[in-house]
Amino acid sequence: MKNKFFSKKILIFIVLLFLLITFFSSHLINKTSNDPYKEFRNIDPNTSLVQLQDEYYVYFYKPSCKYCKKIQADVTKYAENNNNIYFVNTEKYNIQKYNWKNFNSKNDIEIGTSKNGKTINFYSGESKEKYINNTKKNKYGKTIRYDIVIADDNYIKNNKNAKKGFVYASVQTPEIDYGSLSSKEKNSIIIAGVPTLLKIKNKKIIDFYFDSVEIKPLLKSLNND
Repeated sequence: MKNKFFSKKILIFIVLLFLLITFFSSHLINKTSNDPYKEFRNIDPNTSLVQLQDEYYVYFYKPSCKYCKKIQADVTKYAENNNNIYFVNTEKYNIQKYNWKNFNSKNDIEIGTSKNGKTINFYSGESKEKYINNTKKNKYGKTIRYDIVIADDNYIKNNKNAKKGFVYASVQTPEIDYGSLSSKEKNSIIIAGVPTLLKIKNKKIIDFYFDSVEIKPLLKSLNND
């Protein structure tokens, strides 16, 4: 009787183990099959600065990222016609993340109020156009992009100085000193998020593009050359 009971427990354990293995294998296969760039040259982010070419691009993405999908056709077109682009699927690596909370808390600007969460009352001298059409550059030579945000619970998580119902010009352009990164330092690569495209020359990052709004115009230009 005891042997039958013991055998039944072993059988149940084996069935459960099989189901778990099947589930995780299927999940892994689906993630891989959904990767639009799996057929191109994928690299470890720690090798971003040490590829053999003198000048090339490294594209950081997630298959599930909606902003990455906006430029998928442009990226694919470029990769199919050029051999100087490498890919990093950030779902596979623990890449150093940019501290948006500290950055936005320090740099976002309070520009008005909103009582109903829709209509904005701008302070004197402030307007949506002032920030959306901004041409000023940050200390790394990148044009500063802003998003006009009515503070809610989610925004307050990223700006510790924000107050609910107030309106902010939120900086969308990260300040990252890519010029100081060295190929000799392991885990030195940092990205603001995905999608990110790095331009590398002679083992140095000479330019970077963050988000689809910056990457798409560049790729359209490159694809038309």
